[in-house]
Amino acid sequence: MELCIGTIQIGMQFGAFAKSRVEADKMLEYALSHGIRSFNTANAYDELEKALAPFIKKADRKTLNIITRIRPGALFSVAPEDYYKTLKQNIKRSLSNLGVREADGCLFHNGEYAQDEAALEALARLKSDRLTKKTGISVSTPAQFDAVSHSPHVDIIQIPYNILDTRMDARLAKCKKEIHARNITLQGLLLLDESEVPRKLRDAQPIIHRLDSFCEFHGVSRLRVLLNFAKTQPRIGMVVFSPRDLTQLKQGIRDFEEDMDHTALRELADEFAMTAQHIVEPSLWQGEYR
Repeated sequence: MELCIGTIQIGMQFGAFAKSRVEADKMLEYALSHGIRSFNTANAYDELEKALAPFIKKADRKTLNIITRIRPGALFSVAPEDYYKTLKQNIKRSLSNLGVREADGCLFHNGEYAQDEAALEALARLKSDRLTKKTGISVSTPAQFDAVSHSPHVDIIQIPYNILDTRMDARLAKCKKEIHARNITLQGLLLLDESEVPRKLRDAQPIIHRLDSFCEFHGVSRLRVLLNFAKTQPRIGMVVFSPRDLTQLKQGIRDFEEDMDHTALRELADEFAMTAQHIVEPSLWQGEYR
């Protein structure tokens, strides 16, 4: 299993630009110098892709795994016969930003096209033009996963996966696609102190408390628990971690390398199995916390 760095928070903090270019450069330099070779980005974040370009240029490109995503709603109001043209324009913009000729992966940003066969087929055509080696989609629900799990046009499926959200587990054993896990911290919620949990998500406070008790007993950080939990699912090949700053990046790389007892982690997840959906699914948070 490999750790992939999601670049969104290298340049953003909860949707607002907050990082200077100097800090972004420090984070990217540190990641590359400590063995990180996979980076997850998107052409909705032009500046973030451009920030990666000089590091890609000075690294050994053959050792890097650069995955970009098509911006949300890219095919809105586009006729199916024009899907490929639009997707080609999108990925070429990313490739130009990144300073590369071909991406290692190109995904739909979310599951909005999971049931649109024409869109998936058009995305897969990008491989024929050597614009990407693999194509796929980032899904949010089991229904979306089911819609693409056997599609001949999909190589990679990115899923939400964390100690509260194991909805995909039963499906993964039967799926032959490459699986990437994202949202391991549940958009940062699982790293908050109890007092920081937003009012509408106060049902998560006992979960935070239990996590802290578990961490204290085992002498580990919460981030180590969250990263290692993804490693308990054998079908996951890559874990996407989006650090908020250099300190968290350093901790994440260190914690990912330190293995934990899988049985203890799975037992902890079992305790959270009945967690309410309005906690597990950020789409239901209604803007209370992002």
